[in-house]
Parts: sequence; C-alpha cells; structure tokens
Amino acid sequence: MVLEQRSDVPWGFADFTLVILCGYLSAIAVTLLATFGGLEAGPTIVIGAVAMASGLALGCVAVTRRRSASLADLGFVVEPSDGLYLLGGVGLQLALAIAFAPIAEFVQSDGPTQVVANEISGITALGSRIAIVLSVGLLTPIAEELTFRGVLLHATRRRLDDRGAQIVTAAIFSVLHWLGIEGGNTWAGLVTLAQLFIVGWILARVTVRTRRLGPAIFMHAGFNTLTLLTLFFPTA
Repeated sequence: MVLEQRSDVPWGFADFTLVILCGYLSAIAVTLLATFGGLEAGPTIVIGAVAMASGLALGCVAVTRRRSASLADLGFVVEPSDGLYLLGGVGLQLALAIAFAPIAEFVQSDGPTQVVANEISGITALGSRIAIVLSVGLLTPIAEELTFRGVLLHATRRRLDDRGAQIVTAAIFSVLHWLGIEGGNTWAGLVTLAQLFIVGWILARVTVRTRRLGPAIFMHAGFNTLTLLTLFFPTA
C-alpha cells in the first residue's frame, strides 16, 4: 500500500525548528536533573540521548496537531515487508565501514567519536544493554525519521526538487549530529560526518522512492543496532 498523503499541509522550517527545540530542551532538562540527582556521567549521557529522541517524537506530534494533520501525513506508515530493510541498514553499516577503513586508518580513528557511543561501549549490565537497544535501536530511528525524513524533507521538498531536498536534508542531518562528536580528533570527526551525510542521503532517497517512513525507520534501526553490537562486543 502506498500512502496518499495530504498535499495541502504547509510543512515549513518553523515546524522543523520547533521539533529540534523540543528534542534539545528535553535532553538538557533530563540531563540536568540526572546530574543534580547524583547520577554518574555515563548513564546521564545515555538518558539524555533517550530524552532527546522522546522530545523529537513529541515535537513531531505537536507540529502535526498545529497543522491539523497527522503523523500519517508525514509518511509514518509501516508495513510488514518493511522489516526487510533491517538488512539494508546492516549492509549500509558494513559498506561504510569497508569503504572508509583506509581513511579511518590514515587519520588514526580507532574508536567511536560520538560521546554517547563512548559511554554505551562501557555499559556491561544486561538490563541496561537491553534498554539501550530498545531506545537507540527503535525509539531513536522512529523519532529521527519523523523529524528529518518527515518534517524536514516535506518542508524542503516544497522549495526544492527531490534531489536538492535529499542533499539539504542529509546535510542538516549530519551537521546536527556533529554536535555529538568529540573534538579530540578533528579528522576522525570529519570521517564520521561524511558517513552520516551518506546515511542521511540514502534514507532520504528511500523515503522519496517509497513515499513512506517505514522503510527508512527499519533501515535506520538496522544501522543503529549493528553499531550497538559492535560497541557491546568489540572485535579487538
């Protein structure tokens, strides 16, 4: 089934900005509460990431109501066959790792550059790992696809052709993720930024082609889940 989305919903960059603000304000508020509550730095960062995703999702609900629309008008429709895109996300992760391996070795990038990734890699409790997989492997893909391939892509396609919208969406997606990258190794951060741009571009292309967010959500979930597994069970 291909969703016939309403074409009269005037999605704009103001909607996207509101969603992003909801995400960041949620993350900041929860992080401050956890910090003042005496929680250790590692769990605090992870909880902040979960709060960010939750804030983004709530922000998307808020802007759809503001536009008298629904999440379905953003393309939030999932079909059973979309589960196959999990393999696409895993394949994308592996392909990027292989393609960028020579560059990563040249710039001496020998580990995760994102703050959250560094903290996740140090978590060993089974219950905590399951909670992280559910949040990063499921909640985050849903929230980010609604935000970037939902609100932002719709707003951008009102002003640009499909190719331009995909590039702009991928650029914004990668730059905003740059905020979560450590500054110790600038070149390693740039490698990660390039990889994020490719991921954002492919997810945007999949969304435009299928006219639904379901495939991109599952691809994103497969990508994130494989990342978590490599953090939990490093090969070296």
